[in-house]
Amino acid sequence: MISGRDFVIAAALCAVANTGLAATQGEPGRETTAINRITLIIHPSLQITNVDDITINVSQRNEDALHTEEVCVRVNGGSSYFVTAHTDDAAEPQFLLRNQDDQSLAFEVRYRSDLNESAGELLQPNVNSRLQSSPQAQASCEGGSSAAFGLKFPATQLSTAQPGVYTGLLTLTVVTE
Repeated sequence: MISGRDFVIAAALCAVANTGLAATQGEPGRETTAINRITLIIHPSLQITNVDDITINVSQRNEDALHTEEVCVRVNGGSSYFVTAHTDDAAEPQFLLRNQDDQSLAFEVRYRSDLNESAGELLQPNVNSRLQSSPQAQASCEGGSSAAFGLKFPATQLSTAQPGVYTGLLTLTVVTE
């Protein structure tokens, strides 16, 4: 017959024998093990930099006024993206600058993701460009320019515009595919 003292010793021996085994996840024990599956998703990141304010002086109103601005589009994790542009009034169906009398002056915007390309794509306000894929897209913008946008103020607009200063904002939004 097993006495109470023998039972306590037997139970203690069983506990010592099981200390090297870990309990499965969710089960209580002296040790427990959990296994987690980790999924890390790194989304492509974009950055457009090297953008400056632009001043264009027009003295020949019977000729188109043209300006090209080179920028850097930094692309990590792929080089495909869309560009969308708009001016101050995002609901406006054309790109406009305004003077102090609220008279407007329409202009065109072209974007080229390849600096070797001459003309670029004519953008429409608030409409995605075609898919851009840049051979010069960089992981860092410290190496200079990788894209450009061009502005064209047609002579037909300039010849009828009142003299003065026309201002506005041009917003370029770059978004991954």
